[in-house]
Order: sequence, then C-alpha cells, then structure tokens
Amino acid sequence: MRRLVALALVLVGSLIAAAPAGAYIYWQESDGSPYGTSVGRAALDSTGVNHALISTFDGRAVGANGTNLFWGERVPVPSAFYIGRSGLDGSSPNHTYQAATCRVVEIRPTAGGLFSEETCPPFDSTIKGPSGPLVNVSGGCGFDVDAAHIYYSHGRYIGRVNLNGTNDDPTWLDIGSGNSACGVAVTGTHVYWTLFTTSPSVQLSNIGRATIDGAPSSVDNAFIGGANFSYRPATIDAEGQFLYWTNEPNEARNPFNGIGSIGRANLNGTGVDQDFIGNIYIPLGLSVDSAGPAPAPPCTVCDIPLPPSPPGFPVGVSGSHSSFLPGRASTPIHGKVALRLAPKPPVGTVFSFDLDKDASVVIEIRRKKAGRFVKGKCVRPQPKNQKAKRCDLKIATLYRNGVAGHNKVPFTGRIKGKALKAGKYVAVFTATSAGGSSQPVSVPFRILSAK
Repeated sequence: MRRLVALALVLVGSLIAAAPAGAYIYWQESDGSPYGTSVGRAALDSTGVNHALISTFDGRAVGANGTNLFWGERVPVPSAFYIGRSGLDGSSPNHTYQAATCRVVEIRPTAGGLFSEETCPPFDSTIKGPSGPLVNVSGGCGFDVDAAHIYYSHGRYIGRVNLNGTNDDPTWLDIGSGNSACGVAVTGTHVYWTLFTTSPSVQLSNIGRATIDGAPSSVDNAFIGGANFSYRPATIDAEGQFLYWTNEPNEARNPFNGIGSIGRANLNGTGVDQDFIGNIYIPLGLSVDSAGPAPAPPCTVCDIPLPPSPPGFPVGVSGSHSSFLPGRASTPIHGKVALRLAPKPPVGTVFSFDLDKDASVVIEIRRKKAGRFVKGKCVRPQPKNQKAKRCDLKIATLYRNGVAGHNKVPFTGRIKGKALKAGKYVAVFTATSAGGSSQPVSVPFRILSAK
C-alpha cells in the first residue's frame, strides 16, 4: 500500500491553518505517471483549483456528502481494490476504508449510506448499497440515486431499481438504437446521461435528458452538444441549479496532450461552458458537493497544477533570511553557488531542507499575486485578464540533486543576471525519485529594495 507522509514545513514568522470544510467540486485525474492518480478539488465558482488534494493509485471514482470524501482506488501491493475515505479537506485519508471486488467506477454517498458501482472484466458491473450487492449490470458505466430509486446506464437503456434492489427494470428508459449511455445524474424532474454513439459513421458526445417519469417522448439525446467523451467513464453530476460533466482530451480542440476539463451548464441546458474548470489531466471521476458550508477563500498556491504525493520523503524547508537584497551573482538553474551573506541588510538567503532518501528537487520561484488565474492556469497579466483573480506567478525554476538527510541551496535573489524585483515571493519545493513525487512545500520570502 502506498504510504502517504505529511510534509513538514518551516515557515518564517507565520503559521498556516487548515481551511474549513466547504462546498466543492471534486474529481479524480491522472498525474501522468503509470497508474498514478489524484483527487482534485475546486470551489463551486471554479476558483481555488487544487490538483493534488489526495494522492491515489489507479483511481476512477470520487464522491462527497458534505461530511466525508470517498474515492475508488487500487492498492498495488498486494493488488486489491478499495474505496478510500477522508475529511472533505483531504485530512486523515484511509485508503482501505471499504474493500471492493473489482474496479470502482462510481460512488454516490447518500443520507442512507454509501452506494457504489464496480466493474469486473470484461464489462459486467455490480451496483452495491449499504447492505451489499443490489443489481448486476451488463456494460454498466454509471448510476445515480434519488429518494426511492437507483438509475443506471445499461447500453441503450437507463435501468431503474428500488434502493433495496427490488423491482429491477433494466429497460426502464430506451435512449434509442445506436446510442449508449454512461454517466447518469438525476434531479427531482429529470434524468441526464452522457451519450456515446455505437455507429462508426456518427460519433457524438452529447448529454441526453428525459423527464423523471421515463416518458419515451421526452428523450432528448441532443440536449447538450459539444462535449468530448472519447472513452469511459464519462461522469456527470447534477447539483443545485447546474449540471457538471467530465470532458476527456479533445484532439479537435487541441493536439492530444491528455488535458481535459469539467464542463458546466444550467439544468435547462443554457449557459454551456465546456471548460468551466480546465487543465485537468485525463479526468476520471466527478462529484459536486454543495451540502457543506460556504468554502473558505481559495489558496493562491493551489491555483497552480501540482503533482500528487508519492510514498515517502518528508521535506522540511526553511530560509536563513526571510527578507534580503539580491546578491551580485546569479543563482544557477542547475548546480551550486557560493554565497557570502551580509548581516545588515542581508544579501541572499540559504534554503535548507531534509530528505528521507536521495531525490531530485525542483524549486519553483513564484511572485506573490503577480499573475492572473485564467482557465486553470496562472498567467502573466494582460489587459484582457486584469479583472481575473490574482495568483502566484512562476518566474523561474531551479533544479538540484538532493541527498538523504540535510541539504542547503544558496539563493542570491538574482537569476540569469537579473535581480528579482522588490516584493513578496514564495519558493515551492518538490522532491522526485523512482517512487514518485512529494507534495510541494513552500517557504515565503521578500526581496528588499536597494534604494
């Protein structure tokens, strides 16, 4: 099982308190490594994006209920499937909270207990409730729950079954020959689904809708178009006044780079935004939780896409001076530099950190609130984005080889011959070895004016 270690961080003159639980959008995404995944989170207005709330392994599903966060995961050694659980802020993660027989592809926490769907090779699924298995589905891809029923995808049909597993109707709603449903979401008035077409001559990625009574005349397979469901699962969730869904990487809009998004629209199909939350690397699950209190102000550092935690290396970071003047020599991008620190006023600083194993260390230098948050990225200010939320702008990246134990990195405050402008900054450290990458940890500092 992956061992997740909290990272120790020494900050000069300040303490960081944990943000309270709140109303958020959660998702699973790939971290770009083989089988590496993480749970991401953002506020309901798409701000405060954190791509690495919890590090997972080979995950596909996520669910939240205003109290706890749940996710599907495969623990690699020994290989086994589980549902994990944590606080809504990712605290106290339990990666083996509930055992699963096969891969968990959907999780729906409810007031009556936890519902989940597992898919076993080749394509058979089992939907489970608090008391155990409820219904077996051939080709299942997603489901949702209301006060009386479970609604699940079943090829060209949306099936419906009572919450206790009785009165199963696998052909409750026929969405038409050549169509295949995947993700399912229900409200008090409608059922929604993500749509694939099985015809090789017609390839659609739509969101369909029908009335909650299952009337055949209400089926609309073109309710929302323009999405991209290139492979499964394609997850959908209805919460409040909005509908949310995961968009897989779209070669028509961008050369394939693995980047997908979360889309959003009003429940009546208006106000479609396919990139409501962008820059998500292969989104794999989705859950929207508005049951908690209003979210705390978002963390600006979390607006930068960051890799998830691996097993190992605690990193403690500190700086010898929290405020200093730039030195005469540049800090090299790779390697070391000798630095003689002046006492009054200080010139330069020395970052110190500890590793529990040898690792490569990346140090991002970011200027506080110098950027603008646009479509999931912190970018340089421009006239067209001046009103966008401020974020910490990356201005340089340093690379060092760290050893197990104590390490020091002299930092002059000058890079490539240019002294950093006076102002507030943060240095963000991430350690990487064969086991993966650590969670990023940071230390703030201030560049003084020489005048």
